[in-house]
Amino acid sequence: PLFIVWFGYGLLPKVLIVALVTFFPVAVSTVDGLSSADRDMVRLLQAMGASRWDVFRMVRFPHALPYLFAGVKIAATYSVLGAVIAEWLGANVGLGVMLVRAQHSFATDQVFVAIACVRAMGI
Repeated sequence: PLFIVWFGYGLLPKVLIVALVTFFPVAVSTVDGLSSADRDMVRLLQAMGASRWDVFRMVRFPHALPYLFAGVKIAATYSVLGAVIAEWLGANVGLGVMLVRAQHSFATDQVFVAIACVRAMGI
């Protein structure tokens, strides 16, 4: 709700909510990948006189790439949920609005259709 108050009812708050929802899985998995690099390789490069940038470029970053892409896969699923939540908060079209309207009018079949569409997009 604060994004809508700060940025209005346009597209920007919805994009920011999706970015906020997807940022943390990517960041956490990338940090995990960077910190779990092979310590022996790091020590070897340091013993050979490599700088911190060289250690990052040659060992830590390549080791973190699978973790980064795993975080992106998780974030892709969360982005659909973030978009639906953003639509619940302040929109006049979309699956989130359809879901809320169907829920308020006790149209259970439309609620299930909206849930099935969100699930299909998430998959």
